[in-house]
Amino acid sequence: MPTSTHQLTFRMNIIAKITPPVELGKTPDGICMNYPIIGGEFYAIGNDQSKIKGVVLPNGADFFRERADKVGILNAIYSLQTETGQVINIQNTGLIRNTKKGQEMVEQGIWPIPESEYYCRCTPVFSAPEGPLFWLNDSIFTGSVTYPAADTVDIKVFELT
Repeated sequence: MPTSTHQLTFRMNIIAKITPPVELGKTPDGICMNYPIIGGEFYAIGNDQSKIKGVVLPNGADFFRERADKVGILNAIYSLQTETGQVINIQNTGLIRNTKKGQEMVEQGIWPIPESEYYCRCTPVFSAPEGPLFWLNDSIFTGSVTYPAADTVDIKVFELT
């Protein structure tokens, strides 16, 4: 059986600012709430090793859903804008699963909880225009998500090569 070696290469760090959720309540799909994305910043390393910086545009949201088993499903749709004005759209799906202790803390109204009390991973898909960032359209990415503050989401994005 053939084997292949794959690597994860760091490509981007996104720090998004969010507001408290707009709660939709219980739906057939679980408890839903929207977390508006109101800004932030990012930096990236291009496939040619170039440095790219910019901002998170205040035009998106994480359309979050909590399943009956308390696992959270992320579905964030938002845009980045580079210092040179290029806009990149992102749809970032994933999940968050708390430890027992982490879930107890959440139920007590504590947020954020320590990083050791949850697992949160994502799969961002980019839509980038022609030009130096076009390569983002043609790769598979994964990421880790942490919550350093109640209004901050830190996403580290890696390319699967």
